[in-house]
Amino acid sequence: MSKQILLGYTHAFLEAADAHASAAKESGVDGEVHGMMCVIALQNAAAGAIKLLGKGTKAVQTYRAKAGDLTHVRDMLTHFDEYAIGEGKLQKPTDDEDGPFGWMPMWNSPETILILNRRRGEEIPTRYEVAIQPTLVAVAELVAAAADAMGREPSPLVKKLTGQD
Repeated sequence: MSKQILLGYTHAFLEAADAHASAAKESGVDGEVHGMMCVIALQNAAAGAIKLLGKGTKAVQTYRAKAGDLTHVRDMLTHFDEYAIGEGKLQKPTDDEDGPFGWMPMWNSPETILILNRRRGEEIPTRYEVAIQPTLVAVAELVAAAADAMGREPSPLVKKLTGQD
């Protein structure tokens, strides 16, 4: 895939994330499905931009500091089949201990996905959270950096999300 095509798909995923974020906010407490789809689209947009920029760039490092648990939450949502039965990557025991596991996704507010996940053998679950709007902005900044690195003007959506308009 050419870099130009990758940038196009990266932007398409950002557009999908923005649409799902808006729909989730409008749906309020019933917006969980849109919130989940937003998280998946955000991670795909970020992955494309990171591929274009390179993992060690300043823009990627800045993004990672802002993105928080996005990658983990996307992993749990897209590998629901494994997490539902306690075989998810973040549920495996850290040592030889086995035992009950826990996994509870929640639409914590009209704009936040929260997942409580307990590895086998752990007593207290770990909290993984994605605040939709701040994460959307962080991914848009990353996509803007990728467009800039390729000598492209940021799209109107990227400008809007990053406050450039």
